[in-house]
Amino acid sequence: MSKNTAIFIGLLAVLAILAGLANLPSRASDLIEMSFDPSFSLTDHNGQPATEKNFSDKYVLYYFGFTNCPDICPVDLQKLADAYDRLPQDKKDKLQILFITIDPERDTPKAMKQYLSNFNNNFVGLTGSAESIKSVGKGFKIYAEKAEMDHGGGHEHHGQKPANYTFNHTAMFYIALPQNKSLGVLKNELDPAALARNLTVIVH
Repeated sequence: MSKNTAIFIGLLAVLAILAGLANLPSRASDLIEMSFDPSFSLTDHNGQPATEKNFSDKYVLYYFGFTNCPDICPVDLQKLADAYDRLPQDKKDKLQILFITIDPERDTPKAMKQYLSNFNNNFVGLTGSAESIKSVGKGFKIYAEKAEMDHGGGHEHHGQKPANYTFNHTAMFYIALPQNKSLGVLKNELDPAALARNLTVIVH
């Protein structure tokens, strides 16, 4: 092989690497890289079967919580709604936000749909059997533990019986790339402006 041929092949290899890097998402300043398994087989808030393949052409932000959550979940979902509203339309079109319940006993599709209508109609709620939810949580490496409430009573919530238990659980935003490739997490401590800034960098 001549010296010129070797140089030419080397240049082609460099160009191929650069082309591959161009297709990767830019590094978001607050992103914590981690791997997780985003696969699931659940029921969406319209009562239809849903798997990760339904959203494989989009970037997906996953959030785990429950509709009876007294504080963290509604605050985080409102942050997501505000951040989503700040995104350019082309970014919104490429991003899907999924809210997966950790309380399938009370979070029926109807309850999920009613709850999410308070935040953004483009968000999709997912529920399923206790076994299915546990399996999904394991794939995402989340922590979720039921905790009995100290007081009795309570008022009806979204047409459900009064809550006599709550959950201690992981509260982070999990990000997956198109084709269901895990990317990492964003902390829920970020404000809407910071969330939108990170998502603008990630989604391209």
